[in-house]
Amino acid sequence: MKIFVLYTDEFGERIVGNLLNQKDFCEVCELDCEREKCRGKYPSFASDVYGFEKIDDEDLPDFIEDPENYIPKIPKNIDVLIVNGIHPDILTAIPEFAENNGIKGVIVPVEDGNWVRLGLENSIKRDCEDRNIEIAFPRPACSLDYTNQPIIDKFIDYFMIGKPAVKIYINNNRLITCKVLRSAPCGSTWYICRQILGKDLDELAERGAEIISQAHHSFPCSASMNVDPVLGDTSLHTGGYIVRDVIFTEIKRLCPDFNPKYITQEQVLGK
Repeated sequence: MKIFVLYTDEFGERIVGNLLNQKDFCEVCELDCEREKCRGKYPSFASDVYGFEKIDDEDLPDFIEDPENYIPKIPKNIDVLIVNGIHPDILTAIPEFAENNGIKGVIVPVEDGNWVRLGLENSIKRDCEDRNIEIAFPRPACSLDYTNQPIIDKFIDYFMIGKPAVKIYINNNRLITCKVLRSAPCGSTWYICRQILGKDLDELAERGAEIISQAHHSFPCSASMNVDPVLGDTSLHTGGYIVRDVIFTEIKRLCPDFNPKYITQEQVLGK
């Protein structure tokens, strides 16, 4: 599957790094790293990444009259173009650019609600739909889920990124395995899963939300602490709730009596 990444925010580089799965991509565990038991199970998709290019916004005007002139040339007929954190005026030119270059789908991760207001998102969606281009605006990136759009759904399955999915094995009331079926695009799910391995269910019920939240912050999550008006919360908090609920739901599937204590992100950050 052919993808290309256009970005301004460094999160674009994080997505590429995750997909390339280079050995130095994740170093958060430092000397305690057990790569072969963790990210070593994730392949490298280097052959599918047809390029990534940064659109530098330092010298851009507040209002851009000819935004198409600021979009770099990319290979034709890309399956999915990922667009991250670029100037909103340039973003408005992406539907026509995609049509002219044979791009089938566009994913715009919104790690900060200030990047893409709801009105702009809806306008771009309509423009893409009119051109038969698939489009998704996950707020934040780790909320990317199946859309009934074949190309974007294939992207999720092929690269195993989007809304996290895990498979857990429990033995003698202890979490023995936490297999990553699908990771957040930033790659944090691998690290979070390593932090709950071997934990007793009683401990996870009492402190699981705190453990997961601390791991989510430590990776670190690159979503913004600004409140996204569409979400009514910060993008960072939303990402933390998503992975926490995914893990708790999987534990409850196996152990219906599991009754976790929830904790707010502010409580974790305040400790």
